[in-house]
Amino acid sequence: MAFCDAWLCFFPHKGREVRRVLDKEDILHAWLTQYSGQLLRVASSIVKDKALAEDRVQEAFIKAYYSIDQLLDSGNPFPWLVRILVNQCHSSMRRKVQEVAVASLPEGSVESAEDAFLCSSQWASIRLAIADLPDHYRLPIVLFHFEGLTIREISETLRLSPQTVKTRLCRGRDRLKAALFVQD
Repeated sequence: MAFCDAWLCFFPHKGREVRRVLDKEDILHAWLTQYSGQLLRVASSIVKDKALAEDRVQEAFIKAYYSIDQLLDSGNPFPWLVRILVNQCHSSMRRKVQEVAVASLPEGSVESAEDAFLCSSQWASIRLAIADLPDHYRLPIVLFHFEGLTIREISETLRLSPQTVKTRLCRGRDRLKAALFVQD
């Protein structure tokens, strides 16, 4: 399904659905309102720096705006937006000019997708254990447990088979358990 300059959308309004035509700017504004926080958490878990994560999210929204005609499921754009964001993050890490050692960063400058959820001190070890996971385990765990995506949505977003996503979730959880068990 291709979209030109406007979408016909359905919005609930006082117990009934109201049809409304949205142009690309309205759609972008709606997506910014609805998905910015979630996408920022996903980007933070990949790049491990809040300022860089904000830049990657902004770039992803710009790319989504210009690529909106390629969106196949207008009812659920989040997996598509996550795919764009993941590609932006990985692309920026490949072309990164200067490396910043994580050890040299001041305390508190590394934020992950779990920061909002893991705000108390008892969760600090879990947050660190998740941050220490390799990307291929961390990203499915963040998307599944913290962003609420289904196995199918994660597999489409990361371009993996559903079985691979399940395997990575299982192995990621096992690594988390081992890391947390060693810390105790």
